[in-house]
Amino acid sequence: MIQPGSWTNFNRLFVVGINFKKADVSHRNNYAISPAQAMQAYTLNNSDCLQHFFVLSTCNRTEIYGLVPCKYILLHFLNACCQGTLDEINELGYVKEGDEAVEHFMTVASGLDSQIPGDYEISAQIKTAFQLAKEHGRTDGYLERLVNQALQLSKIVKNTTSFSDGTLSVSYAVTQQIKKTGMDSPRIALVGLGEIGVLTLKNLKTYLPQADIHVVNRSEEKLKEAAAAHQVQTHPLSDLQAVLSLSDFVIVCTTAPQPVITKAMLATSPVKFIFDLSIPQNVAPEVYNDPLYKVMDIDSLSKEINKTVDDRLAEIPKVKKVAREKAIEFIEWTGKRDLMSLVRNVRNKLNLDTEVSNKTISATYSQYASHFIEGEPGRRRELLETLVVNSFQEKIQETAIRKTIASLQTEVYASHPSNDHSRKPACFMANLCCHKESGGYRAGLQNHSC
Repeated sequence: MIQPGSWTNFNRLFVVGINFKKADVSHRNNYAISPAQAMQAYTLNNSDCLQHFFVLSTCNRTEIYGLVPCKYILLHFLNACCQGTLDEINELGYVKEGDEAVEHFMTVASGLDSQIPGDYEISAQIKTAFQLAKEHGRTDGYLERLVNQALQLSKIVKNTTSFSDGTLSVSYAVTQQIKKTGMDSPRIALVGLGEIGVLTLKNLKTYLPQADIHVVNRSEEKLKEAAAAHQVQTHPLSDLQAVLSLSDFVIVCTTAPQPVITKAMLATSPVKFIFDLSIPQNVAPEVYNDPLYKVMDIDSLSKEINKTVDDRLAEIPKVKKVAREKAIEFIEWTGKRDLMSLVRNVRNKLNLDTEVSNKTISATYSQYASHFIEGEPGRRRELLETLVVNSFQEKIQETAIRKTIASLQTEVYASHPSNDHSRKPACFMANLCCHKESGGYRAGLQNHSC
């Protein structure tokens, strides 16, 4: 695994999250962040320490990627956005920093980290999540480059492997479950037209062309788009009860904070099969517990799908290789950017001219690139020093350069440390991470108050 950097800017990239690997759907319900909640987080957050970040919340995971001084900022922020607890996040969640966070994001974007290997829907979810953060002024050039790199990776995986052929998504699994019932012309109520809802509708039209599909949604505009694109009957949310009375199957793709389908609503309908693709779950618990109905959620559908993924799993080594290459490519770009910044600072400090071109510097960097990526964290600082010294060796003695670089790096550490920083009065975690309260991470979290 690529080791975290020692002082370059990407060691301030953190990701804090919780996913399907350790948290089942009942726990993930507590950490789901809807687009409306994400917008509120982007708008209301006023922490000096949390300016650039984005929220990725899907059926499989909830993650916050951010450029922050320390992990405690994102840990506390995730807890503030959700209905879980800090102890639960510590038990079921994860924190990754620097290069490890970059590699993790590339793994997510490639579909390797999905509950269904090769899940094709993740790239669109990343794009939508980042765009929402960007619209609210919460992104910067670094995060945009990171996301663009991830989206490029997703395209490469799709175009050069069979890992994401689009036939093993949750929405596709629903169509196969309906087929198993043997109904020639199933009557289907699709509730919700978010990303999952739209993908489900496309799969229904492709794999169940004989189905009688009725789409229910709150937005009239989305209903018109669905009717025009797929020639289906559409209904406002107020007609949900009437639609259920004419349906054999219900597919729920909403993101409501409370159940959309209740037992009372089903009492007079012929519905016996329900697919709950929502996080949090939008089918009431009493429906799940009633043997009269067969209800499948994200986790149960994923188990069915994973019985048939042997061919797809054979592609994993190839996808891992591509994901690592894109991660290294991004890290190299970051290193070059930091190198150029360091060189400019040295030039300014020593009042040197610009005879040493960027081309020469890049060539020197390329000579040591493998050491930069694979070496120990401390090796990176040494590499940058060596590069600058080599670039200016005809202009000034090495000892003077090293002295200047040491001074510059001291300034870098002071302004961007990885685990310590000056107190920010507007930061909601200032009393914990800036003052290093005794008792360590867990004690600090327990003593900290919002």
